[in-house]
Amino acid sequence: MTQSNKCKEDYDVIVIDGNHLSHRLRHTMNLSTDDVQTGVLYGFITNLVHLWNKFETTSIIVCWDSGTPEFRTELYPDYKKRTGEREEDPTWPDMIRQMEQLQELLPYMGVLSLKNEEKSEADDLIYTVTTTLDANIIIVSGDTDMWQLVSDNVHVYIPKRSEIICPNNFEKFTDSLSKDGWNMYRAMVGDSSDKIKGIPGIGDKTARKLISDFQTDEELFDAASYHDERISKSVINKLVKYEETFFDLMEIMVLGAEHYDLGMSYWNELQKIVVNQFYNYQIPSWRWVRNFCEDYKFYSLIGNEHLESLVVSLDNPIMFKNWEEIV
Repeated sequence: MTQSNKCKEDYDVIVIDGNHLSHRLRHTMNLSTDDVQTGVLYGFITNLVHLWNKFETTSIIVCWDSGTPEFRTELYPDYKKRTGEREEDPTWPDMIRQMEQLQELLPYMGVLSLKNEEKSEADDLIYTVTTTLDANIIIVSGDTDMWQLVSDNVHVYIPKRSEIICPNNFEKFTDSLSKDGWNMYRAMVGDSSDKIKGIPGIGDKTARKLISDFQTDEELFDAASYHDERISKSVINKLVKYEETFFDLMEIMVLGAEHYDLGMSYWNELQKIVVNQFYNYQIPSWRWVRNFCEDYKFYSLIGNEHLESLVVSLDNPIMFKNWEEIV
């Protein structure tokens, strides 16, 4: 009997990459109020309503970037390096303003808004949520970085494709790669969206063959050092030359990886942020949300009964793993 590739859609928490959604809306929602761009604001709120109606959770969490942690750029200086792209983009300041307004608005909607005062990425906070909460979680993001978090209780929803990734169908999305294989693959071929080049000269076909022949990175690099006949001489030379680069990239790209200098302290600090938000979240206020919508003339949202239901229904129950260690 073959295993179903369907995902069990029964979730307690929606987790959203706030930056990723805002970037997408910046390019798709052209809306203004009194000559002020408001497309990201309006689109974000309508997306929250749509997702809550779809998944009917008791909590929604939005995670935000606050900069790139130095330990990643120390290991790989080109990581997420931008060369004037944002300065040349006239829509960038408007998006930043609207993201800041969202961070003020969301708590009044009952939505937990997580942002570190120090430099950290939304991906890191999302990972921390999945390891801190004892809950069934659906991550909303089109970023393939999130696929590594898929487990029995953590699934990923891709808005653009309206599809959910879970353990039952994971290899359909990765073209037969396991989760461990997916991490190895990304470190070898790189990720252009994060300015990561991977191992020079190793592309999709070669990476997949190596992962098929050697299931772990340790096995792969041991084989290269012994000149295993399954690996061509030219590929062996590349693996030997760039072995350190590969393991640096794994440390950068695998969420939750222990840093050689920081240990797990970075991730422990992020866990405190998640826990504090659950204990200290803002009491929702439909009046505050309604006034906000009136100010920006979002009249269709003021009359949207689903938005009001969202605001009065989210209650963010405490659901931590390892309760004794956290409290």
